[in-house]
Amino acid sequence: MRSDSTWSALTTEQRDMLEGWLFEEHLGYREALERVQKEFGIAASMASLGRLYQQMANERMQKEFVEVKATAGQITESPLDWEQLAGAGMALVAKRLIQLAVESPGKVKEMGSLARVLLANEAILIKKRWVEFEEDRMDKEVRKALTDMEARKERMLAMEALLSVKSQPMPAASAQPYGGTPDGEGRRA
Repeated sequence: MRSDSTWSALTTEQRDMLEGWLFEEHLGYREALERVQKEFGIAASMASLGRLYQQMANERMQKEFVEVKATAGQITESPLDWEQLAGAGMALVAKRLIQLAVESPGKVKEMGSLARVLLANEAILIKKRWVEFEEDRMDKEVRKALTDMEARKERMLAMEALLSVKSQPMPAASAQPYGGTPDGEGRRA
């Protein structure tokens, strides 16, 4: 906000009050300007209030973002069971749907929204189960392929060992003929 802006004359308390009128009470610009004139004695244009509103909205959004980020950090660091938390959340949604159906059957829009949330969650859970099933199937295939490769490798090593034994030269045979005597005379039958 510029220092020469009409709104820079507001005290912190007045600014907080104006922010409450705009964001909590959801007053329109015209009504807010009337209250500002009546309560603070400040006259301003609708265009300047519109610019102030946008500035306040941006500040609020940034503040909320910082708070959400801090909360998310705390949640991430806490030892929560996310699946259990999600299940509890869906149980609350289902409970609210039943409560509406019993107490306010005319609130069809809200019941429809809650039912869509439950159905979307169920669809996500089904897809998650299919992904887990497919991962298990693929793990089994990979394990089988690795086992087959190991078996082939062992067979190849065994064959190589046999081939290396067969390709080694035989020890030199003695000069004596089979059944011969050292003096070169063979036995005669």
